[in-house]
Amino acid sequence: MIAPIDGTNHSLAVALLAKGFPCHAAPHWADALERIRRFGGNAALDLPIGHVMTIDGQPAGVALTIASRRADGCPEPQTHINFAAWYVEPAYRWRAPLMLRAVTRMPCDVLTDLTPSDPVRALLPAFGFRQITRGVAITPAALHRGGGRVLALEAAGADRMAPGLRALLLAHAPFGNIPALLECRDGTAVALAFRRLRWRGLPMARVIYCGSNRKLFDHLGAVSSFLRGHGVALIKLEAPMDMPPPPGWLRAGRELKFARGPMPPDVTDYLGSELALLDFDNERPQDAGEA
Repeated sequence: MIAPIDGTNHSLAVALLAKGFPCHAAPHWADALERIRRFGGNAALDLPIGHVMTIDGQPAGVALTIASRRADGCPEPQTHINFAAWYVEPAYRWRAPLMLRAVTRMPCDVLTDLTPSDPVRALLPAFGFRQITRGVAITPAALHRGGGRVLALEAAGADRMAPGLRALLLAHAPFGNIPALLECRDGTAVALAFRRLRWRGLPMARVIYCGSNRKLFDHLGAVSSFLRGHGVALIKLEAPMDMPPPPGWLRAGRELKFARGPMPPDVTDYLGSELALLDFDNERPQDAGEA
């Protein structure tokens, strides 16, 4: 049986997550479920925050799903669901595709998996997912100079961004993210959001949202200046399939992003995901559905 996570199986979900991802204890996962609820995307869309699978009354698996809404820039509002964490007990791994099928049948326009293990990556194409990045890039903030300007979103005029997107970015601020606006040299504006983390002991910011990767890469001087003001030494960006990464380190094949549904190739969008909302001490667990 596969049932939505609710008050009757909350403790079971936490225990399965702690078992599947032992680098984080049960209190961490209880906090993760609370963060998803506090974000509120699932409640607003009347979608469960995840599912628990039991077989003959025994706990068998758990999956977390974070929902959010995109109302601007689309012909119709889109529901995004992020497949945030997945674990299936070893004795029931043969049932893992059944659980994946249950998750992929949730009503949504875009479904993403940002943390698949290698075995899970092999499963995803059969369920309509495609790889949309070739890795991640890390670049020193001190390396870049150039024009343009980045402002904290609260300091930017409300008319510089579509209201739905602005509200969504600001909803991420309480979870340790920095919403911002890039004012480009050509007079256009690009929405941005960053998440603080550390890499090899150095302060780093990951781009969790960018309305145009091309303009971001063209204005890394302005982005770097803004982030240096926040004490950031390194910038982590996704490496799109069709664009060369900025100078720095390309980690090809690492942290690949998979999606099903319309995802513009020039947009970085990790909003409403474990990368933006959950606290993993800067290390992301990988799906363990088939690990």
